[in-house]
Amino acid sequence: MTKYRTPSLLAGASGVSCSGKITLFQALLDRMGTPQITIIEHDRYYSDQVHVPLAERTKVNYYNPYALETTLLIEHLTSLRNGNTAKIPV
Repeated sequence: MTKYRTPSLLAGASGVSCSGKITLFQALLDRMGTPQITIIEHDRYYSDQVHVPLAERTKVNYYNPYALETTLLIEHLTSLRNGNTAKIPV
Protein backbone atom coordinates (compact mmCIF):
# COMPACT_ATOMS: atom_id res chain seq x y z
CA MET A 1 0.00 0.00 0.00
CA THR A 2 1.13 3.52 -0.80
CA LYS A 3 -0.15 6.50 1.17
CA TYR A 4 -1.16 9.62 -0.79
CA ARG A 5 -1.91 13.17 0.28
CA THR A 6 -4.94 15.28 -0.57
CA PRO A 7 -4.90 16.57 -4.15
CA SER A 8 -5.81 20.17 -4.92
CA LEU A 9 -7.21 19.01 -8.25
CA LEU A 10 -8.53 15.60 -9.16
CA ALA A 11 -8.40 14.62 -12.83
CA GLY A 12 -9.15 11.35 -14.52
CA ALA A 13 -8.86 9.74 -17.90
CA SER A 14 -10.77 6.76 -19.19
CA GLY A 15 -10.26 4.55 -22.18
CA VAL A 16 -9.46 1.06 -23.26
CA SER A 17 -6.21 -0.64 -22.33
CA CYS A 18 -3.15 0.87 -24.04
CA SER A 19 -5.06 3.97 -25.22
CA GLY A 20 -2.49 6.39 -23.75
CA LYS A 21 -4.01 7.38 -20.41
CA ILE A 22 -0.84 6.91 -18.38
CA THR A 23 1.25 8.39 -21.20
CA LEU A 24 -0.89 11.54 -21.04
CA PHE A 25 -0.55 11.89 -17.29
CA GLN A 26 3.14 11.02 -17.40
CA ALA A 27 3.64 13.90 -19.87
CA LEU A 28 1.81 16.24 -17.47
CA LEU A 29 3.94 14.98 -14.61
CA ASP A 30 7.13 15.55 -16.62
CA ARG A 31 6.03 19.08 -17.43
CA MET A 32 4.65 20.13 -14.04
CA GLY A 33 6.86 18.14 -11.69
CA THR A 34 6.16 15.49 -9.11
CA PRO A 35 4.92 17.76 -6.28
CA GLN A 36 1.87 18.74 -8.32
CA ILE A 37 0.79 15.37 -9.74
CA THR A 38 0.27 11.91 -8.34
CA ILE A 39 -0.88 9.19 -10.70
CA ILE A 40 -3.22 6.58 -9.28
CA GLU A 41 -3.82 3.86 -11.83
CA HIS A 42 -7.06 1.89 -11.94
CA ASP A 43 -4.85 -1.13 -12.67
CA ARG A 44 -3.83 -1.09 -9.00
CA TYR A 45 -7.39 -2.07 -8.16
CA TYR A 46 -7.66 -5.47 -9.77
CA SER A 47 -9.42 -7.86 -7.41
CA ASP A 48 -6.96 -9.80 -5.30
CA GLN A 49 -6.54 -13.24 -6.87
CA VAL A 50 -3.80 -14.56 -4.56
CA HIS A 51 -6.23 -17.08 -3.02
CA VAL A 52 -7.24 -18.43 -6.44
CA PRO A 53 -5.15 -21.30 -7.85
CA LEU A 54 -2.95 -20.26 -10.77
CA ALA A 55 -4.81 -22.53 -13.20
CA GLU A 56 -8.06 -20.70 -12.35
CA ARG A 57 -6.44 -17.24 -12.47
CA THR A 58 -5.44 -17.80 -16.08
CA LYS A 59 -9.16 -18.03 -16.93
CA VAL A 60 -10.03 -14.63 -15.43
CA ASN A 61 -11.08 -12.02 -17.99
CA TYR A 62 -9.13 -8.99 -16.79
CA TYR A 63 -10.88 -6.81 -19.40
CA ASN A 64 -14.17 -7.37 -17.59
CA PRO A 65 -14.99 -4.33 -15.41
CA TYR A 66 -15.91 -6.71 -12.58
CA ALA A 67 -12.25 -7.77 -12.35
CA LEU A 68 -11.54 -4.35 -10.83
CA GLU A 69 -12.45 -3.07 -7.38
CA THR A 70 -13.86 0.20 -8.68
CA THR A 71 -15.88 0.79 -5.51
CA LEU A 72 -12.64 0.80 -3.50
CA LEU A 73 -11.04 3.21 -5.99
CA ILE A 74 -14.01 5.57 -5.64
CA GLU A 75 -13.78 5.35 -1.83
CA HIS A 76 -10.09 6.22 -2.00
CA LEU A 77 -10.60 9.15 -4.39
CA THR A 78 -13.43 10.45 -2.22
CA SER A 79 -11.26 10.14 0.87
CA LEU A 80 -8.45 12.07 -0.82
CA ARG A 81 -10.84 14.72 -2.08
CA ASN A 82 -12.18 15.15 1.48
CA GLY A 83 -8.70 15.85 2.84
CA ASN A 84 -7.98 12.38 4.18
CA THR A 85 -5.32 9.88 3.19
CA ALA A 86 -5.78 6.64 1.26
CA LYS A 87 -3.71 3.48 1.18
CA ILE A 88 -3.53 2.66 -2.52
CA PRO A 89 -2.89 -1.01 -3.40
CA VAL A 90 0.45 -1.77 -5.02
